[in-house]
Amino acid sequence: LTDRQHAVVVCCARKLLHTKQLDSAIYVSSGSGLPGAGHRLDRPGIDGKAGILANQVLLGGVIEAATNQCTHALAGKPADLRIPATVDFCLTGTHSWSYWQDDLHKSWRCWPPRSACNGPHGGAFR
Repeated sequence: LTDRQHAVVVCCARKLLHTKQLDSAIYVSSGSGLPGAGHRLDRPGIDGKAGILANQVLLGGVIEAATNQCTHALAGKPADLRIPATVDFCLTGTHSWSYWQDDLHKSWRCWPPRSACNGPHGGAFR
């Protein structure tokens, strides 16, 4: 996401949470920081480069382990507000594109066809 798209997501999420006007669930996900199926030299973005793979496993693993702790703390908040949420804590996964993309695709089932986040062309992510 670009900085502008990220700002739209954050703004819409805050608006929906604070007004409790959700017509669909929230999707919360995090990897554990441990390497998994996405860590192969033949994956797009790695393209056979061992240094990129090592960076994803080492640095991406540390980052994802830290965000995993934050995500666990966040996971109970929607329930406290009686807002439905899907929470998916993966046994593997680092802070890298392939895992983020997988989770983004899984999250689409939680977005309503039209919501407060829709832009002028029917969606914020067109």
